[in-house]
Amino acid sequence: MKDLVKKWWFWLILLVAIILIGLTSIILIGFNMINPDKNLLNLSKELQDYHEEITVYQSAGKNTIMIDCNFENKKEATEKTEKIGEIVGKYIDYLSVYKNVNINIYTKDGMKTNFTIDVATRKMNEDKQEIWLLEDSTAYNEEQNALKDIQTKQSELKTEVSSLENKKQSLNTEIQQLNGEVTKIKGEPKTYPAGQLTAGTDVPIGRYKIYGGSSNFVVYSSSGSLEVNVILGSGAYNVNEYIYTFKTGDIIKANSSFKLVSIE
Repeated sequence: MKDLVKKWWFWLILLVAIILIGLTSIILIGFNMINPDKNLLNLSKELQDYHEEITVYQSAGKNTIMIDCNFENKKEATEKTEKIGEIVGKYIDYLSVYKNVNINIYTKDGMKTNFTIDVATRKMNEDKQEIWLLEDSTAYNEEQNALKDIQTKQSELKTEVSSLENKKQSLNTEIQQLNGEVTKIKGEPKTYPAGQLTAGTDVPIGRYKIYGGSSNFVVYSSSGSLEVNVILGSGAYNVNEYIYTFKTGDIIKANSSFKLVSIE
């Protein structure tokens, strides 16, 4: 063998063999590259062997491969789309004469998904991906019914909220009326005669509006300090009413009858 390796013609034969193998490879690759129709047929056959309802064709400008896939429903489409992508990936190197592979996924209940693969970059162009429903299809009608249900519920909720708002206003009005009645009952006026009265004995202690008199009205504290000194009535120096909080032991001196009404 060593003697054979030393022969010049051995190296010549080896070089020729290498050149022939290289040329054969180049010719085969070139054949695939310049015969896109064959590759398209092979791709179409393998896809249809995997799923019968697949159609493969060229776009009008012959720069895009169109692959239309029809499935029963979204579940089947989801399960088989990945495999379809794998099959397309096997042929992508032999489809360089095309710019894009456009795949349309249809389902019989009306859904459609479209996405495009850039042959040069072998990446899906997500900007061109679309998902929509065919009008009057089962999926479209189901979505419309679901949308109507949502709108109906929204309307019912709005009606319920409006009803609750009305009830709230009604309750607020009722509360105000009840508060007014409580104030009225608590503030029932009482007439006292002229003279000297003692808070806590003759007059209940608390906050009062003093009115209805026509003369001097004076109040001293239990310790004798002057607390109130007014003239009730409508004269130039008189006051129509006066507010004061009576404390236990206050001495009231009134020169005319007067009225007290309890206030908060």
